[in-house]
Amino acid sequence: MFTSRSWLTLGAAALGFTCGSVAIAQQPASASAQDTERSGVLEEVTVTARKREERLLDVPLSISAFTAKDIEEKGFKNLEDVTRAAPGVQYSQQGGQIPGRFTSAIRFRGMNVNSDSPSLQLGALFVDGIYSLGGTQSIPYDDVERIEVVKGPQSATYGRSTFGGAINYITRTPSLSKYSGSLNVTAAKFSENDISAAFEGPIVEDKLSFRLGGRYYNRGKLFTASDGGGLGEESSKSIQGTLFFNPVDALKIKLRGFYDVDDDGPSTGGIVQGIRNDSCTGKTIQTQDPKVPVANPMLYVCGAVPTISQAISATGGSVIDTPTSLRPAQAGLIGLPNYLIDNLVNRPYPTAVSSAPRIDHIGLIRNVFRASISADYELPAEYTLTVQGGYNRLRASWIRDFGLTPLGYWWSRDPTDSKDKSYEIRLSSPQKQRFTWLAGANYYEQDFIQSGSGGDAVNICWPKAGAPVRAAGAPCVAANTTGILFPNTLAQNSDHVSTVGIFAAASYNITDQWTASLEGRQQKDASTSGVLTTTPRQIVEKKFLPRAILRWQPNRGTNVYASFSRGILPGIVNTQLVIATPREFAQYQVAQPGVPSIIAGDQLKMYEIGWKQQFWNNRASTSIAIYKGDWINQKGRSVAAIQEDCGSASHGAGNAASGCPSGATGLPAVVAGQPFLNFRNFNVPGSTTLSGLEFEGAFAITDRWDIRPTFTYAKTEYKDFTFNFLSAISQFTQMRGNQNARFPKVSGSLASSYKAPFRQDWTWYLNGDVSYVGKTFTDESNLGFCKAYFLTNARVGFEKGDLRVEGFVKNALNDKNYAACARWSDFDTPGTVNTAFQGVAVTPQNPRQIGIRASIKF
Repeated sequence: MFTSRSWLTLGAAALGFTCGSVAIAQQPASASAQDTERSGVLEEVTVTARKREERLLDVPLSISAFTAKDIEEKGFKNLEDVTRAAPGVQYSQQGGQIPGRFTSAIRFRGMNVNSDSPSLQLGALFVDGIYSLGGTQSIPYDDVERIEVVKGPQSATYGRSTFGGAINYITRTPSLSKYSGSLNVTAAKFSENDISAAFEGPIVEDKLSFRLGGRYYNRGKLFTASDGGGLGEESSKSIQGTLFFNPVDALKIKLRGFYDVDDDGPSTGGIVQGIRNDSCTGKTIQTQDPKVPVANPMLYVCGAVPTISQAISATGGSVIDTPTSLRPAQAGLIGLPNYLIDNLVNRPYPTAVSSAPRIDHIGLIRNVFRASISADYELPAEYTLTVQGGYNRLRASWIRDFGLTPLGYWWSRDPTDSKDKSYEIRLSSPQKQRFTWLAGANYYEQDFIQSGSGGDAVNICWPKAGAPVRAAGAPCVAANTTGILFPNTLAQNSDHVSTVGIFAAASYNITDQWTASLEGRQQKDASTSGVLTTTPRQIVEKKFLPRAILRWQPNRGTNVYASFSRGILPGIVNTQLVIATPREFAQYQVAQPGVPSIIAGDQLKMYEIGWKQQFWNNRASTSIAIYKGDWINQKGRSVAAIQEDCGSASHGAGNAASGCPSGATGLPAVVAGQPFLNFRNFNVPGSTTLSGLEFEGAFAITDRWDIRPTFTYAKTEYKDFTFNFLSAISQFTQMRGNQNARFPKVSGSLASSYKAPFRQDWTWYLNGDVSYVGKTFTDESNLGFCKAYFLTNARVGFEKGDLRVEGFVKNALNDKNYAACARWSDFDTPGTVNTAFQGVAVTPQNPRQIGIRASIKF
């Protein structure tokens, strides 16, 4: 697990810490004015994870919190930075299986789901306690006062989509009494520029105040594709505004708006094709599949996924290589140079997503608008009434090379138009008494309209009528091929959700040391899938979501607790089965006997014990949590090769190239005398056991030097789980005994900072962090995995009052392992739509980046 480079990384970190301690020993014992802020006592953090203010140490949950000071000193810029510093959670820009900022997936405690639908996510992001629909990568941190990462089911507190945990951004509240502002400027390698500014102050002193801020972020290419274009270009522009109204002491109202535009080029990614990087053929593996106890996989990656320098690409160059032009060479070879532009750029969107932004390049266009309002009114006797509401609208379009190779045979366009709204009202009792409680109700409504199965799919290596089908791995012969469009049906991912919840929480101090808490939410969830089809299906579920906690606090610095919580996700309709003709439905049953049209909602029962401790005169703190969970009705994905009927809801009529002559209906699709097959995804239920440990510590070694370690052990094991995407390769479909994909069993981090006087009123500082991510399996079969890696960052700078200037280096050792990898069908290898060939979609680490950052507050 540990290589010589790994030990070098740890050695460098240890040397840095040792040097820091030597420097401390050389300092005089007396403290200067600059040291006043760093008394050696750790900052006491107040959080609102249970919808009331509590000391972080007092909360009987596994929770990581980062203040505005932490965000600045650690150089956090996005959610990836946050999750590397928090145990028990994982996030990467390859949220789904495809690289890029289009999808997001927050993973907690070893869990994973392969879906872009927000209705199926295992974790969710909130802003001021209000659910955030997508676009998590674009939120600027200058406006964030605190980040809370809460692990374990949070359904009793936050409702749906918090099955495994929740992340809550608490934004800044503008001052009612004084004007202030900030300006932050970053310039770095790869033509990166990041400029943000904010200004706040009173409109009516002590009554009404405002905060207005904006951000411009732009980054150039990280890699160069073989066609000469750039990979990894990103751009975000955002503006946010807050009004804070305090008309009387008892009433506080906060109104916030946010608007963001993302414009990205082709992402940094590629595919390690199994047919060219086969390390399975000739191997024999033992499985727990009763039908195939011994398997001989082939044409796939078994073991470590080959690195960038080792992997063999489709064209013999780097695997991090995809087309950057919508006029790829292959389109010209078939005599249709504008085929992609005609079908992916100029072709109108379906009516349901007609408001999605237009896109004229490979990459992403996304617009996000969020608005929220919250009001707190303090009633007599210190009771508090809270009312809040939120609205999110996300519109995006994404053109991508679907095959992830420089060949550029398969393409897709994925327009999205989604929105949600939520309302909540709650009443809280006084907090300084033996028995405390809160009760409330909320309503959530969501319309999610997104392309399914690749959206508008285009192939520019399709066999002409009568021409032979290209052999697997053979080049595309221009004389025998043409272009074909598979129009978007918007059938699979689209849904409408409405949720009503009534919740309550009560805590009773049994003695001065023992406290019992009980929380619960009675929730009615109505989910309608296939809303754009002629046969939409609705699932209505009523569930009670409890959380029970027993806490022991023998003193102010100790918190020992035990808890039980339950999480749920709504059920799902297998839309393709619902809209299938009888003949099509029978084929699904052959591929997966007994697969239901409706799958009940996921359920998670989790038990947790934890210990939080302050010691060494409040100069050190530790938090450790141990958990065990049972996950049932876990939604997995399978695939079936379906010979669809002409005129069916899935296939449509009038497309001769896809086997349906104009006007033909009710006939099986046939091309050149052979059945025309479409490969359709559907869901199947499964079950998994979870267990693990999370550790987090903070140690103020001296008044100037601190270290902060974290450690995660997350073990998952399928009890019953069917996965057939690799069945032609792996030979088995029952994954019992395997580990969930995409989440490392072992991970951790070590961060340290040192600060000392420089000259006159200046202070210098040195911050660094090393994060370790263990191996992650590419898919449920556990045949292949991404190698473990270390990522090292460092910052050195000077500050004087409100002026701060620093130099930084990210990925200091220029680690070249993959940041993320996931199984992906190798669409460019065969000549037609097929999942018989598979590979691994990979996202590399961003190369070493050196830059400078300056900030001033005034």
